[in-house]
Amino acid sequence: MCEFCLKHGEGKKWYLRAENFATDMMTDLRVKDTAVKFGTNFNNLMNKSLKAADFVNRMPWFLKEFAFEIHEMWQKQMHYGQVLPIEDVDRIMKMMGSIVRLPCLCRRYTTGSEGRYCFGITLDPLKTDYAESMDKTFYGGPDLHGLEYMKYDEVMPLFAGFEKEGLVHTVWTLKTPFVVGICNCDLPTCTAFQFKSRNLRVMFRAEYVAVLDSHKCVGCKACLPKCHFDALQFNELNKKVVLDPVKCYGCGICRPVCPKGAIELIDRRDHIDAKDLWY
Repeated sequence: MCEFCLKHGEGKKWYLRAENFATDMMTDLRVKDTAVKFGTNFNNLMNKSLKAADFVNRMPWFLKEFAFEIHEMWQKQMHYGQVLPIEDVDRIMKMMGSIVRLPCLCRRYTTGSEGRYCFGITLDPLKTDYAESMDKTFYGGPDLHGLEYMKYDEVMPLFAGFEKEGLVHTVWTLKTPFVVGICNCDLPTCTAFQFKSRNLRVMFRAEYVAVLDSHKCVGCKACLPKCHFDALQFNELNKKVVLDPVKCYGCGICRPVCPKGAIELIDRRDHIDAKDLWY
């Protein structure tokens, strides 16, 4: 299991532990204040962080490793994520007392337009002042027209649709271990993926890894465009897809497009080559 499971999950999946969603924790850690500051300063923070990452990557290797290690320590305390398969998204959403669909700060930063791929979640119904604060953060005004309060039955079909779009599900903390929400990410628009491409660790791989049954694979290549981690390649010799578990993040979005059901997820701990790979 990832280190968060040991630190914040009592040896189980940290993002399924009810205490990490509780309103009491949100209040004690002053998550609302942090969320407002984070949202208000997001563009400026991303500009500085991405430029800093580019600068660090030009440093000598020993300085680069030290700088990234310091940043990772801070990131894990403040805002860190993990890739999820849709099955664990479903488990989380069934627990929630309140689900709010929000515009994606990353997409607003990278594309300049709104994309509603983020979901604020909590066990208890969200307080009015928390919802208002978040709305002001995202929209820059007091209007509440933007908040979409949703139910479990409404949310999960959206996530199935996000998979068809090729989006990776991720769960995020704000003031770790408080779980603030679930996002749906891809490389062009998600700043977490942009940080990853700059060697900056901001999220764990999933607790799972994909495996491919070569006997079932017919070489249709439908899965190839879905992988954001370069874990799927086409073998021209036998005309089949090959899956590299060392690169796989265990998101599972390659599975639905396979017409033969050749790809499945297994527990990462059960895979000899992937069990200790979390970044």
